[in-house]
Amino acid sequence: MENREKEYISLVIITLIHGIYTYCALGKLPHISLMVFSSIGIKAFLMWTIYSMCLYLVIQKWVMQSQNMKKQYLLSIFFGIVSALLKGGIDFLKAKLGDYLKSVIISACLDEATTVIFFILLTCVLLFIIGKKKVHFNIKNVKVPLCLLVIWVVSYGAFVGNYLWQNQQAIKVFSANEQERFNLDYYFGKKILDGNVWFYIIFFLLFWWFMRRLTKEENEL
Repeated sequence: MENREKEYISLVIITLIHGIYTYCALGKLPHISLMVFSSIGIKAFLMWTIYSMCLYLVIQKWVMQSQNMKKQYLLSIFFGIVSALLKGGIDFLKAKLGDYLKSVIISACLDEATTVIFFILLTCVLLFIIGKKKVHFNIKNVKVPLCLLVIWVVSYGAFVGNYLWQNQQAIKVFSANEQERFNLDYYFGKKILDGNVWFYIIFFLLFWWFMRRLTKEENEL
């Protein structure tokens, strides 16, 4: 089996585990709380630490083909902890903004946005700084993953837009008061959270594929 195949198989496995764990153990919210000490916060921190560690090792093993993996295992722990702390910082700012806006729907969308942005940053650091990859743009290489990423953006927009439309329709039909508006916002916000996990899993895989194609050298298969 080629290194590229091992890389992608490893990525799919750890990303699926990440998503399933988030859905089942973290209440569908991959949020790290650095301000409130709780079991869920600890679980989220450990999850992001381990996920970042695994991605680091994927880069070292299958992309850079490092020979001294014992050293890389130790470095991966440091990388994972720093990555989780960064995610916690981003989540802290997101939570403050969500508290100010006071909308579960908006908070759910912010959660997806910050998770996606964090993964983009994480992937760029892994490929460009640690993996020392360079951009080798070729439209033929990136056309398929790029089109799928566009479809993902449109699909997520339609997914959120559908619940926003349902929310507005319910408010109009029932002439909802302030408490009923809050209940509807909470209900549809939870619906969006239900789908967020599976959307970001797909994005992680597509974006990694896109970036690997974007950094593909002419001599690579």
